[in-house]
Amino acid sequence: MTTASPAAMSAADDAYAVLGVAPSASDAEIRTAYLRLARMHHPDKAGAGDDSAAHIQRIVRAYEVLRDADARAAYDGQRMKAQQAHALRMRPPRIADTLDLDAFDAEGAPPTHFSYPCRCGQSYILPLEQVAQGQHDVTCTGCSERVHVVWDD
Repeated sequence: MTTASPAAMSAADDAYAVLGVAPSASDAEIRTAYLRLARMHHPDKAGAGDDSAAHIQRIVRAYEVLRDADARAAYDGQRMKAQQAHALRMRPPRIADTLDLDAFDAEGAPPTHFSYPCRCGQSYILPLEQVAQGQHDVTCTGCSERVHVVWDD
């Protein structure tokens, strides 16, 4: 059996979840889980369906990644990076400041939007439609800074 690279596991198939073990599992626990699942899902026992063949392939790939110390370490590093990236995506945007709508300048004739200067030299642009929809967070047109705008309804 050849050792699979950490990239052999797709993002949807967490090797630890496939084998039903914790990331802190010992080599012996990983081997025991693999053997149990391989026996349970082997096509000779489970039937020769497409699902059983695909499932046994996921089990084998997971075991190949986790059984080798170097491959497991590389996989754990990739897994940690993916978890950190997911956590960053799920984090709400950071609001730099809270501003009153009265601090913004009405622009256009008739007014179509409000603007407020950003420290980067660009502006926060708040269209009237956004005010009507009750959307209070505005991103600068020049940088990624966000502000929360408050007003009386």
